[in-house]
Amino acid sequence: MSVQNSYKEAAAYLENIPKFIKKNTMQQTRDFYEYIGKPGSESKVIHVAGTNGKGSVCCYLESILTTSGYRVGTFTSPHLVTVRERMRIGGSERAEDKVIGSKPLGNNVIGSELIGEAEFTDIFLQIKEQIKKYQETFSSSYHPSYFEYLYFMSMLFFERHRPDFIILETGLGGRLDATNSFPTPVLSVITRIGLDHTEYLGDTIPKIAAEKAGIIKGGADAVYLASERGVVEIMEDAVRKAHVSGHPVNPKKVILEKVHKKGIDFSYHTGYYKNDIFCLSTGALYQMENAALCVQASVILNQKEIAEISEEHLREGLLRASWAGRMEEIFAGVYLDGAHNGDGIRAFLETVKHRPCTGKRVLLFSVVSDKDYRTMAEELVEAALFDKVVLAPLESSRRADMKQIADLFPVAEKQIFESVEEAFQESLREKGKEDQLYVAGSLYLVGQIKAMLEQENPESSLEEDLRG
Repeated sequence: MSVQNSYKEAAAYLENIPKFIKKNTMQQTRDFYEYIGKPGSESKVIHVAGTNGKGSVCCYLESILTTSGYRVGTFTSPHLVTVRERMRIGGSERAEDKVIGSKPLGNNVIGSELIGEAEFTDIFLQIKEQIKKYQETFSSSYHPSYFEYLYFMSMLFFERHRPDFIILETGLGGRLDATNSFPTPVLSVITRIGLDHTEYLGDTIPKIAAEKAGIIKGGADAVYLASERGVVEIMEDAVRKAHVSGHPVNPKKVILEKVHKKGIDFSYHTGYYKNDIFCLSTGALYQMENAALCVQASVILNQKEIAEISEEHLREGLLRASWAGRMEEIFAGVYLDGAHNGDGIRAFLETVKHRPCTGKRVLLFSVVSDKDYRTMAEELVEAALFDKVVLAPLESSRRADMKQIADLFPVAEKQIFESVEEAFQESLREKGKEDQLYVAGSLYLVGQIKAMLEQENPESSLEEDLRG
């Protein structure tokens, strides 16, 4: 059997896991992690949680650390095009330890490579064999969930390649997240907290913040976004109980300085670096607070002598970082954004407002049914920024009914398509030179479009083929 077929079988097995297992306890996750030898424990781990901005923070941290000369392994979710996006290695290569992977259109960071199909399959089978032995040894029915399986695989991947740092992004919540089975991170970073996954995490900001704060442990300082008083109180209580220091980043002190063609400049004062103005290669204004969290994290890593990050490397790392599907311009005037909850949509709209448009603004929108799409639609309608709304169902069992969604948009011009691909292609055909097309509502939506583009350009990079 070919490597590709073996990889496809492994990916299909993982996708089917939710159909045959029950939810595991944190103790069960910890027990299995210890059983497989606590892989990755020789690296310094930075743990990232939050509602919005986790992936971007991981991206910025990875870029800063690799620019500073460190080798970095990163585990993120969800993926956009291929599940292999979730585990990658970047930075200085050792001659005896070259990672063979690829750089697809989905999530990736300049200079890093995704795990290759052959190694993905090999590690998948290694975990599968360990599960069998564990069940036989302990007469247990334990089987990792989809997310747990990928987390264990990523830690084995990192164990093989021994990066200096590992960046772990939580999947859902924090306190009970599989990544929280890692006992000794060197730093915790918590991004903006918002109302999402309320059925699992709680129906108020403080309740959700308490779940996210569950990653704060003894021995690791915490950097967090001090977005509101309720969040601050929860974080202060968590760092006090863990006997560590907390380092709040006040979003009101993250100041937009300039919007230009190549990105944005913002200021954030730490008192550590000489120059308080930093540059980002993105037009997404919400990335300022994510980058500010990483500036503050860099200060702590320096002060604690965990890493050596010069001001020059910090600036270069921030400027080089680019995270797919976050106000990403794939063609002139065509933007993909993964905003998928109320806070995300508000942040998305703030950026749209700051982007001049002399033609029409068109929104291609789709959501999954278990999101609060009514609030999302209300925000979009109230902003009154779009001349036309285009709707299409996702290729997912969780897709929302587009006819119900259409009723939430009382705009003069709206259109429903049978598929995302048809909606996107038709919107491109109709787009005038001065028009702007925005795609938002779900990371699944962004992923579908990026997968379609990758199929059209299978041998090419996003930067070369879609911008050129």
